[in-house]
Amino acid sequence: MYIPDHNALLISDLHVGKAGHFRKNGIALPETVGTNNMWNLSALMDRYEPSDVYFMGDLCHSHSNEEVGQFADWKAGYSTARFTLIRGNHDILPQADYIKLGLEVADEQEVGPFRLIHDLEEMGVAEGTYTLSGHIHPCVRLVGNRRVNTMRLPCFWFAQQFGVLPAFGDFTGTHRVRPRKGDEVYVCAGKTVKKF
Repeated sequence: MYIPDHNALLISDLHVGKAGHFRKNGIALPETVGTNNMWNLSALMDRYEPSDVYFMGDLCHSHSNEEVGQFADWKAGYSTARFTLIRGNHDILPQADYIKLGLEVADEQEVGPFRLIHDLEEMGVAEGTYTLSGHIHPCVRLVGNRRVNTMRLPCFWFAQQFGVLPAFGDFTGTHRVRPRKGDEVYVCAGKTVKKF
């Protein structure tokens, strides 16, 4: 999500190193999983040229591995941007490792009228700000003819006091949300985002 007034890019649930973590534990996954995520992130960085990038939790999936080193190399190519990690439940590296990566680390951050957190259920909403979070990897279920064909697609979910961003990482899974009347949902399908 890009916020033009603050030249800020918000990225939720990238899960750097998840494929490597699974491979280390005997589950074969292609190396392109992590590479595709970084390519997509580069495309956004090049398009918007943000001055601030906020990783809204779960930047890294687990312990450090080769993919975390690749992230460090990638980040070095964007030295004019400031990078902040809003710590998530998977961000278990020591604080010194994040500092070595050149990241500022916080539990929450305010950007204009927005309060950035990772887990909405854990931290809740706050008066006077609109809370944006990640964590649950929201999706909606689309139903085709005769309810035979169904599809789950990631989405942005905006309610009156909060918004939840989809997971940026390809290999993350999804959690179906049930928006209420008045909520707005934007479905992600490939490179298209469309109001649901």
